[in-house]
Amino acid sequence: MKKKNIDAERDALSIRLRMYFQYFNADSAVIAGKEAIHFARQHRLYDDMFASYQNLIKVYNAQGQTLIALRSAEEAYSEARELQDKMQMARILHVMAEIYYTVGQNDLAFRYFSECLEPVQQGDSQQQKLVDSLRDCLLENAIFTQPDVNADTLAATLATNRTYLFKAVKNVTGSSLQEYINDMRIDEARRMLENNPELTIENIAEDCGFIQLRTFYRNFKERYQMSPAQYRKIAKG
Repeated sequence: MKKKNIDAERDALSIRLRMYFQYFNADSAVIAGKEAIHFARQHRLYDDMFASYQNLIKVYNAQGQTLIALRSAEEAYSEARELQDKMQMARILHVMAEIYYTVGQNDLAFRYFSECLEPVQQGDSQQQKLVDSLRDCLLENAIFTQPDVNADTLAATLATNRTYLFKAVKNVTGSSLQEYINDMRIDEARRMLENNPELTIENIAEDCGFIQLRTFYRNFKERYQMSPAQYRKIAKG
């Protein structure tokens, strides 16, 4: 698509979004917001993409759809992290903090406000590359869902040692290796709760690699401030 056509389509999307927000046609604003995100991503207009994400989150939050707003914020944060855009990561953390504050989750609000003021990504380029390779390794054949996945095996696969792997994960993500793996498991569990109503919560926990059900419940509640059953109920609408 030629630049002139890209600019024209971007302008048209912006006008539609402004109209929908002005008259608060929420359903149309959501559709236009998603279109704007897809369009901006497709043409690598990343500032536009994140601005559209923030507008979409505002619509969901204004409708009282806090869970969907937070889910959209997490998607935006993941994209910013992949692009290694620290400024956008900080902005999204700030948005998440505001959402938690509006629903009275002051502890979580304070946590996200604190995080957005800190350097979002630490570690040198070698450590970043190692963590990127770790993520690819864990995602390949859904290795992160295997209950017996361990630091020694991962370190050997990545041609490093466990001490350096632990250090790289901590410096880049701020989490321990086990926390990093559990975060991936919780993300997968969330998707399964939304898309696999035929599965019990116990089945989902097991399929995602949690040996102890109580560990799954604790990690899930720390992330979403509700039980898996409550999340599934809200996700069903």
